[in-house]
Amino acid sequence: MSNVNKPLKRHFAFILTAILILSSVKAFGETPTPAQIEKWSRDAELGKAYAQHNIGLMYYKGDVVKQDYAESVKWFMLAADQGDADSEDNMGDAFFYGHGVRQDYADAVKWYRLSAEGGYSKGQNNLGNAYFEGKGVRKNYNEAIKWYRLAAGQGLSISQYKLGMIYAAGEGVKRDPATARKWFRKACDNGEPRGCEEYRKLNEAGY
Repeated sequence: MSNVNKPLKRHFAFILTAILILSSVKAFGETPTPAQIEKWSRDAELGKAYAQHNIGLMYYKGDVVKQDYAESVKWFMLAADQGDADSEDNMGDAFFYGHGVRQDYADAVKWYRLSAEGGYSKGQNNLGNAYFEGKGVRKNYNEAIKWYRLAAGQGLSISQYKLGMIYAAGEGVKRDPATARKWFRKACDNGEPRGCEEYRKLNEAGY
């Protein structure tokens, strides 16, 4: 029996029609083939979280279908309710930016935390941001650094860069250019150009 209710289920037919009409679209770094999207639609109807997440992304980004944040939230929620950490992070983004739902930083933090505790690096980074900025939760540099470190440990370059900035500026920690340089190097090695620039500056300064 399908895990998708009837109002949402009607969208499968629309998606399958759309891929026959729109042949040149941008997707998630690559253009999904009609066969891929058809498989996502079938699997989403069966309640598979990865497919529900991908359909949510199509609506969020406006790939294949018209961009519709409210519709993306419906699909992300279906996947998030099954514990999909990526979709939980997407739900956090929806509430943080007010995309498809009323903006609510506290609700954003709730979803980011679920994602972060599920081990998803982007969720950990976003929860770190919330603590660092004091949005939806009381500002707490120690908590921010904890979550940035967890994400950085998984190789997320933006978290590595942020740790570099924290140690370079001494925000919530003792200023430590040598540790900042280490994090900037990691960020640079993982493709963050700002990390490369800051690493170069510290090298030139003799750290």
